This record gives sequence, structure tokens and C-alpha cells, in this order.
Amino acid sequence: MIRGQDLLGIVLTINHLAFPLHLLFCPKQGRHHTRKADLLIFMLKQLKAAFHRAGIDITHIPLTLDSAYVSQELRNRLHQVGFRKIIIAGKGNYVFTIDGQKWDASTWKKVLMLEEPTWGIDVPSYRSWGYSPTFGSLILFFFAKVRPEVFI
Repeated sequence: MIRGQDLLGIVLTINHLAFPLHLLFCPKQGRHHTRKADLLIFMLKQLKAAFHRAGIDITHIPLTLDSAYVSQELRNRLHQVGFRKIIIAGKGNYVFTIDGQKWDASTWKKVLMLEEPTWGIDVPSYRSWGYSPTFGSLILFFFAKVRPEVFI
């Protein structure tokens, strides 16, 4: 790690194995303006071109992003590059409007009736269209956390 720098990385995961595709040192967030969204777009364009040369369209692979610097603007830019499947790991204090009602994600998770497992997920979950001032219109996905047993 370089002092005063963060490591921005794009990693492909397959069956719980992580393959680093692109890593870049960048300024830490703080008082100074950070360009992590710009760097992410730059990195994705490079990867898209490299995979395209090999005959692979990576825009069909969903992106999973930390919510720390995600915005509607970044979402629009990702769409321009060709990425339409974007998963944002949200936090409980984010506010969403569903069917005209506005609550934070923690409250929504308590009041929504999670449905029994269906295809694609093996824990109770709930999907709904929602709206966020930060992310715009989106599909929200709430699910029951699984706490794995730890054996020593």
C-alpha cells in the first residue's frame, strides 16, 4: 500500500474465487476532491476493450459496487459504457421511497414480509421498485442475512 492512497480494484469472482482484473492506486477520500468514479470508468473502458479483443462482452456481467461513491451520475455513466446490471451494496440508513412511503432501509427490512426462497436465492427475500434521491429509480432487494456457524 502506498501511504495516503487507496487501492481501487475490479475483481471477477467465480464460485467464491476472486480474480483481480485491474488494480489502481488512487487518492484517499477526505478533504480533497476524489476522482474514483472517473478512475472506475477509465478502468472499465480498458477492460471492456481488452475483453472485446478476445471476443468477450463483459457488459453482460453484473457490476457489484460499494455504495460509498455511487450516484445517479455514475449509474448514467456506467450505462453509457454499456453496463446495465449494477448491484449496489446499500446501508441501513439509506432512505428509499416505495409505493409513496419513505423510510430508511433498516425500517423497510423490518416492515416488509420477506418471501420464502425462490429461484436464484436460498434465503427469504423481497424485491420491489423504489426510488432514492442518490441512486434514482431502482429495484431494491432485501434478504435475510445468513449467519454462518464458525467452527474452530
